[in-house]
Amino acid sequence: MDSEAKCVILAKRALLDYEHASSLHARANDPMFGLRGPVALHISESSGLLIDVVALSHEPLAAQAQQFRSTGKYSSVEVADVVLPGFVDIHTHGRGGAADMADFWLNPEYTLERLPQMGTTSVLASMVFCCGQVTGTESKAQQTYKLLSTYIGSSGTNRAVLEGIHAEGPVVADLGGLPPSECQRLPVDAFESLVQLMEPCGLRMMTIAPSIDAIDDYARIKILLKNNVLVALGHDRNCTEDDILGALRTAHAHGKRCHITHIFNVSSFHHRDPSLCNFGMIGKFPALGKYRDVEPPTVEFISDLAHVHPLTLEGLLTSKPLTDLACITDSVMEPLPGVEQEYNGRTMVVSDDGRAVTLKGTCTIAGSCSSLLDSFRTLVRVFRLTVAQACHVVATNPARFVGLHTQGVGKIQPGTRADLLLFTEADPSTGTPEIFQRAADMTLTATYVAGKPCRAAHN
Repeated sequence: MDSEAKCVILAKRALLDYEHASSLHARANDPMFGLRGPVALHISESSGLLIDVVALSHEPLAAQAQQFRSTGKYSSVEVADVVLPGFVDIHTHGRGGAADMADFWLNPEYTLERLPQMGTTSVLASMVFCCGQVTGTESKAQQTYKLLSTYIGSSGTNRAVLEGIHAEGPVVADLGGLPPSECQRLPVDAFESLVQLMEPCGLRMMTIAPSIDAIDDYARIKILLKNNVLVALGHDRNCTEDDILGALRTAHAHGKRCHITHIFNVSSFHHRDPSLCNFGMIGKFPALGKYRDVEPPTVEFISDLAHVHPLTLEGLLTSKPLTDLACITDSVMEPLPGVEQEYNGRTMVVSDDGRAVTLKGTCTIAGSCSSLLDSFRTLVRVFRLTVAQACHVVATNPARFVGLHTQGVGKIQPGTRADLLLFTEADPSTGTPEIFQRAADMTLTATYVAGKPCRAAHN
């Protein structure tokens, strides 16, 4: 180990995946419940992998850091109060970098270089489908796919890792804030060609309306399952219970589970007429015949408190197993109130509170301005999740849903890529003594991607 380890991080506490010390199913009174320490995390600079995690004594970390430096074996020795795995955003449209929001991912470095400042180390590029830009050998969509394929899996310098694509459409029944597209009812053969076209740039998830695919006996969903793409049900206000059950049953027959795209958005809840909202809020099905051979879907949600009311989110966090939940940003812009942005012939404007973006002149929300660091703090401060629980929702679970857990993404474990967040705890003498508030107010001091520190964190 000593011959390889070139960097070491000493932490009072860290969330160590392989110990599974915390219960994810019960709220705890201690926000730090489930973290372990003090520990030393040894990182190989050449491979970017976490080599080992070693328990430390309870001597002051500053003194132990000096002992490590005195050996001359390490290029850097860092000290942190808390170390967490890097956050994983599986639904973001970018942070800017182009005159039109639909073109943000034609300039991927703009977003990828900003995300580590906000705690995000892995990301899926969420793609939308605009009229006249999907088909054709030189279409803008094809240009984007070709460009993004050169970034997949590469950490570069000072940037998050682009892990693949989330296609938000094109087969959707209700647009919500999405741009109009001629492909909303794309024929099955053309749909299969599109999936194969996107395969080189790591298509990991696609949002699809079950009411449309039910007409074709879920042929499109079967194509996604065959290609190991996560089936995300969404953008469908009028899908019936049978439409949804058919999709879930199709996935179950392939040994897979479905997912729900930004639950509560572009869908509706009714106590007698089940929708995607009803399906997304349950942890198990009633013992009735029609619910055999189906599993409840996993769910993603937006926690900016603009897309979804806090009471509704509390209901979701209470009723759904935390292991089935992922927090996303659905980000489209920076939180700059009043700023406008073109979006495929329409104008978006940031809300006065800087939380969300609406289509100008309407009440239609078209995206968020939040980061996963914001979301992490909201989960701890507002919803009283422990740091470990919140970290699973913004890192471990989303990575698992889209198959990144097999590469070690979203967790701290020897042999995995060293994507790490270093935090300094809030000083209780200078602020509120409330422990969950203090935990939420930790300062992100450094972000490591593949074992290399990125630019200074943005809090």
